Amino acid sequence: MQQTVLRTPAEVIGVLGGTATVAERLGKKRTAVGNWLHPKRNKIPPEFFFVINAELALVGKIAAPEVFKMVAANGGPSNGARRQRRKSKKIKR
Repeated sequence: MQQTVLRTPAEVIGVLGGTATVAERLGKKRTAVGNWLHPKRNKIPPEFFFVINAELALVGKIAAPEVFKMVAANGGPSNGARRQRRKSKKIKR
């Protein structure tokens, strides 16, 4: 059986029953779970990776690591690259 990969927080939360259900299952406030869907954030905190993927596995689905503020080992800038970009944006006097 092949699992379907979910690529957005909206897909994950939708499959799990919506913000209210996910909030109740994870012991979080509904507004906190709703914030994960905000366009600027659009990520689920990484501490829920295993819990949510265990729930999704019960229905034959899995969430991609990118949904959880995680980057696959072969992609994305390193912390050093991000730090370098931030330094370059500072105003020099």
